[in-house]
Amino acid sequence: MDGSEKIDLILVFGTGGMLVLALAIIAFVVAYQRRMFAKQNKLSRFEIQLQKELMTAVILEKEKEQKRMAQELHDGIGSALTALKMSLIPVSIEAEEKQRINSMIKSISTDVRRISNELMPSVLEDMGLQKAIDNLTDQLSTSTHISFSYRANEQLASIFKEQSELAIYRAVQELLNNIIKYANATEVSVVEHKTDTNYELIVIDDGDGFVPSELELTKAGSLGLKNIKSRIQHVGGEINYRLNSPNGTTVTITLPIDEKD
Repeated sequence: MDGSEKIDLILVFGTGGMLVLALAIIAFVVAYQRRMFAKQNKLSRFEIQLQKELMTAVILEKEKEQKRMAQELHDGIGSALTALKMSLIPVSIEAEEKQRINSMIKSISTDVRRISNELMPSVLEDMGLQKAIDNLTDQLSTSTHISFSYRANEQLASIFKEQSELAIYRAVQELLNNIIKYANATEVSVVEHKTDTNYELIVIDDGDGFVPSELELTKAGSLGLKNIKSRIQHVGGEINYRLNSPNGTTVTITLPIDEKD
């Protein structure tokens, strides 16, 4: 084997060795990237689970505190107002003045009951989701210039656990309050539907129309919208917004209906 053949052979082996080395480096980089990607996915899943658990804790603690406040309003201030009203009976004052004071006490008592019910609706615990929404829409129709209607599906009564019922009620409560504040609507309809596997609650208004962007659902100033989304997602559901034609918004809350024993 002469010198040129040796050089060719060295070049061949050298090139082959470089290719093997390059392939080994590529394989190492690919394997490393896959391991890093798997770790990132695992970390992302862990972070999502942690966020869900944190949100669950926040929601449960908030509901617990609101229930405590509602109970204190009802038992404390409510009882005190009743005692005050009874103490006026033997007091010797003019009938007109007594009537004025009684009217003030009655007005304060009504406000206390309303605030207590907003914090923790007793009708939801006593009579269920449908009756609670019916009461809510009746109250809003009476206290605002907007006509609210609710069409319940009797087949869907008592299908959810307490936590899901509370999430749906709170979401409807927030949606209707937002409509009152911002939509310039005159009519609002709340309707229940059932598909093969899902429960749907639909809120339709004839106002200005509003579909929140993802940024609006997550920014600091959109606490109400974030709460609605978080509550519904927490119980395995989703919420969607759609503009109506020629005006208004349709909001659809969807939950699976196979969760109650």
